[in-house]
Amino acid sequence: MKFMLIVTIGLSMICQCFSMDGFQLNQTRPTTITNSLRIVNGDIVPADSSDYFFLVTLARLEEYGSLFSFCGGAILRRDVVITAYHCLEGEDLSKVFIRPNYDNTINDIPLELYYGILKVSYREEAYMNDICLVFLDAPIEFSDRVNSISLPSEEIMDGTSVYVMGFGQLWFNGPISMQLRVARLIKQRDFLCSQTWPISFHADRQFCTAGPMGEDSCLGDSGGPLILMEGNKLVIGGIVAFGPVVCGTDFGVNMKVLAYVDWIQSLL
Repeated sequence: MKFMLIVTIGLSMICQCFSMDGFQLNQTRPTTITNSLRIVNGDIVPADSSDYFFLVTLARLEEYGSLFSFCGGAILRRDVVITAYHCLEGEDLSKVFIRPNYDNTINDIPLELYYGILKVSYREEAYMNDICLVFLDAPIEFSDRVNSISLPSEEIMDGTSVYVMGFGQLWFNGPISMQLRVARLIKQRDFLCSQTWPISFHADRQFCTAGPMGEDSCLGDSGGPLILMEGNKLVIGGIVAFGPVVCGTDFGVNMKVLAYVDWIQSLL
C-alpha cells in the first residue's frame, strides 16, 4: 500500500521456469525467466510453481468479511514476517492478516488459512527506517510450498540482478494482478539514485533499482522482497519502499536488508 504521491514499485511478470544470470533461483525448484518480462502483459507464475515459497501477502479485513490484499512481505521464521513499516502504519492490526503464498494467487480462501498479527517491531524514526518485523499469533505451517528465506551477509554490487514479485498494479492506476508476477531489476549506482531522490534516498540503508526494459514494482507491491543469490543461497536483499508516481519511469527505492541484519537478529 504505497504512498500515492510516490507510488512504488510495480509488478512485473513471470515465467514458468527461471535462471538468474546463469544460476538457478533454487536448486530444488528449477524454473526459467524469459526475455519478455514487462510490467504490462508479462508472464505469470504458474499455480504449481513453488519458487516463491517465502512470499506472503498482507490483507485487510474489510466490511462484510471481504479481504483486500495491499502489501507483500517475506517469511523469516515460522512466526515472523518482514515487510515495510509504511504498510502497517495506521492500520488496525486486529484486521490485518498474513497469507502465505499457497498457490501464487490471491483468490478467495478461508480466513482460517491466514495468520493474525501478535505485535509489530520497528526501528526509531520508522518513517526513515521503512522496515518492520511482524510477529504472528501462531507459527506458519511449513511445507514444500511455504518456507522461510535467509538474511543477506554481503552488499549488493552495482549491476547485480535482483528479482521483485507481488500482486500489485499492472501499471499506474491499473488493476491489481490476481496471480503472482515477478520481474528482474538491476541494482543502480548510489550517486544516480541521489540525483533522482536528493532528499529521500539514503545510501546507508537503501538502494535503487531499475528494470532493463521498464520493469518495476507498483502500488500494492510495497513491503515485498527483492531476492538474489549469495553463492548457492537465496536471500532477501531488499524490501520495496517507494518509487516514481508512474511505475517504471525512474529508479525505485528499496530498503537495504543488510543494513538491518543486526537489529533483525536481535529480535529473532
